[in-house]
Amino acid sequence: QVSPKRVQLLLQQEKLPLSVQQVIVQRCCEALPVWTCCPGEEGDVSQAKKEDGSFGVFSLSLLLQKHAQGYGNTLPISEPPSDVSSESEASAEDQSTTPINLSTSPPSNSSSSSSSSSSGSSFLLTSSALSFLKSRSPLLATLACLSVCRGELARTQPSGWSAFFSSARKDVVLDAEQISREADALLREFPILQAYLYTMAEPVLGTSLTEGEDGSAGLGALLCGKPLVSLLLSGPQEETSQALAAEAFQNALASKDLGRALRLLELYGQGSSQEGALRDRLLACAALEDSAEDPSQLFRVQDANLRARVALQALERWPLSACMKLMEFCLNDPSTETSLKTQLELKMKELSIYRRMMNLQPPLPWATWQELRTESKTNPEYILSLIMETKEFSLCDEWVELYPVSDQLKLQLQTEHLLHLLEKGQTDEAFQLLEGISNFMVGLDICERALDRRPGLSACHFLSDYLTLHFQRQVSPTRRRRIQALHLGSKVLLTLPPAARQDYFPLLSDPMLMLEQLLMNLKVEWAEVAVQTLRSLLLGQEAGFGAEDIDKLLADYACKALDFSCAPREKTRSDSVISLQDALLQCPAQESSSQSTSRNESPASSTNSTPTSKNLHP
Repeated sequence: QVSPKRVQLLLQQEKLPLSVQQVIVQRCCEALPVWTCCPGEEGDVSQAKKEDGSFGVFSLSLLLQKHAQGYGNTLPISEPPSDVSSESEASAEDQSTTPINLSTSPPSNSSSSSSSSSSGSSFLLTSSALSFLKSRSPLLATLACLSVCRGELARTQPSGWSAFFSSARKDVVLDAEQISREADALLREFPILQAYLYTMAEPVLGTSLTEGEDGSAGLGALLCGKPLVSLLLSGPQEETSQALAAEAFQNALASKDLGRALRLLELYGQGSSQEGALRDRLLACAALEDSAEDPSQLFRVQDANLRARVALQALERWPLSACMKLMEFCLNDPSTETSLKTQLELKMKELSIYRRMMNLQPPLPWATWQELRTESKTNPEYILSLIMETKEFSLCDEWVELYPVSDQLKLQLQTEHLLHLLEKGQTDEAFQLLEGISNFMVGLDICERALDRRPGLSACHFLSDYLTLHFQRQVSPTRRRRIQALHLGSKVLLTLPPAARQDYFPLLSDPMLMLEQLLMNLKVEWAEVAVQTLRSLLLGQEAGFGAEDIDKLLADYACKALDFSCAPREKTRSDSVISLQDALLQCPAQESSSQSTSRNESPASSTNSTPTSKNLHP
C-alpha cells in the first residue's frame, strides 16, 4: 500500500493541486457544515427552514406551552405565532414517536449511528491515514477522529485517486475503541476544544461530564462517529441534529430541569427575533419551579411586563428579602406598563409592612411573611392588638389600610395613638392627628375617650383645651361643664410648683375643691395665684361655678380663721409653780432677786398679756 506521505510527495513533484488531507477527510469523515447564525438576512431560505424545524422557535414554543399548563394562571404563556407551519407542529408532536438515540455508549458494529452510513459497519479511517493527518495538523486529526464515518461513501467528485487507493493493498481500518483512544489523546493537546465539547455536550446528554485523573472523560467514546458531533460542531442545521436537540429539550421539560432547557436554547438557539420571547418564557417557568428557592431567573427576563406579571402572581413562593428586591427591580424598569407599576407599588408597600412587622420587638410568633399574611387575614384584630402593644402606631395605621377591622378597634387605635403622643410631649403631632380625622364626631369621641382615661396633667390640659376650642357646642351641657372644669383645673394645677402638682392632681376635675384644699393646707400664696387664674378664665365659661362662688369660699375660710375662743382665765398656784420651774430650768444662772420678782408678778399683768379677739383684727 502506498502511504499517504508518499502520495503527497508524488503530488508535489508533479505539481498537482490536490490535497491528500482533503481526500482522507472526504472519504473517511462526515461533512461538517459551517455553523452559521445570521438571522434577518432576506432570502435566507435555509434559516427559515431551520426555524421551522424540530428545534425551531415554533416547535419549542409548542413544547413549552404544554409544559406551562401546569402553572395555571400564574404564567401567562401566549399562543405560538399563527404562521407556524403544520410541519413544525407535526415535528413537535412526533418527538415522542421517533426518538433519537442519545446513548453515551460507544458506537456498535451491529448498527449504524450516522445518517449517511451504508451497508458497511466498519470505520473507514486507517492508522496510516490518521498518522499522516497528525503529522500535518493534530487539530485536523482530532476533528477527523470525532467526525469519522462508517462504510463506503459515494463522492460527488470522484477522482482517480479513489481507484488508486482501492486497487492498492488496503491498510487495516481502526475500530471504535482505537479511534476513541486516539481522539482522547489528541484532545488533551487542545484543552479549549476539550472544554468546549464538555460544555456543549452536557445539556444534550443530560449528564455532568467530569474529567478523569488523566485529564480525559472519555469524550472519544461519547462522540466519535455519532450524530452528536455534528450538533456540537455545526449546530442544529441538519434534521438529525435538530432532532437531537429537540429531544434533549423535551426531556429537560419532562424532568423539570429547566436549567438544562435554558442551556440548550442558549447554546443551540438559531438567534431569531422570536427566540428572545421564548427564552423569557422559559426563564419565567424556571423561576416558578418548586425547586427554585428565589426568583433569580426572573431578573434575566427581558420582557418587563412578563416579569412583572409573573412576580405579582408568584410572590408567595419566595422569601421576603428576595421578593422586595424583585419588586424594586421591576419598578425601576422604565418599560413596565403603568397599570402594572401601580400594582407593583401596592405590593411593595404591603411587603414593607410585613418587613416592619417581622422586625418588631418583642418578635411576633411567626417565622415567615407568608405565615404573617395568612394570620392577618384570618385574625386581623388579634394581629392589630399585638402591634399596638409595641407602640408602633404608624405601622398600625398602615396595617389597617390592608386588613379591615371593626370601627370600635379603630377608635381604640386612634385613642391609644393620641395618648402615646401626649405622654411623650409631642403635642404638635397630637394636634395633627386630631386635625387629620375627617369625621367630626369621631374626633370628639376620641378626645372624650382619651380624657376619660385620666392621663397625665399635660395630656388632660391639651385634651380639655382642644375640646373647649373645637367641640364646645357639640357636647351636652353636663359634659361641657365637666370639660370646662377640667380645663380650669389643669390651668390652676399648672400654676403650682412642679413638686406639688402630683398631690393635687386627683382634684383636677374640681378646681373649687382644689382651691379649698390649698386654703386648708395654709398655702395662701398658691391660693392667691389660683384665685387670680380662675377669675381671669371664668369669663364666658360654663364650669358650674362663678366668681361669686370663689368670693364666698374665701369669705367662709376668712371667718373660720378669725372665729376661735380667746376668753381670759386666772392662773392658779400650780400654774405659777410650773412657770417658776420652767424659768429655773431655762435660766439657772439668774439672780434670786429675779426669781422672787417672778413669783410676785401680779395676775393682772398676766391677764393683760393674753391676746384677745381684738388683737386679730387688722
